[in-house]
Amino acid sequence: MIYMMNEGHPFGSPSDNYLDIIMEGYRSAGFDTEFLEQAVEKSISLEAQQKNEEQDSVFDLKRW
Repeated sequence: MIYMMNEGHPFGSPSDNYLDIIMEGYRSAGFDTEFLEQAVEKSISLEAQQKNEEQDSVFDLKRW
């Protein structure tokens, strides 16, 4: 089973409840949770990057 995010949705951190459920699934299946933890960190980083890009475009003086 895999999860694929649909295009057009912003990156961000999953809710604590959702992440707990996914972590429990990883542990019960014997998977290394490091991969999941890295994916969450990357998603949070990409969310911050998207927000910075959006702010930059809002304050882009070339548009004025």
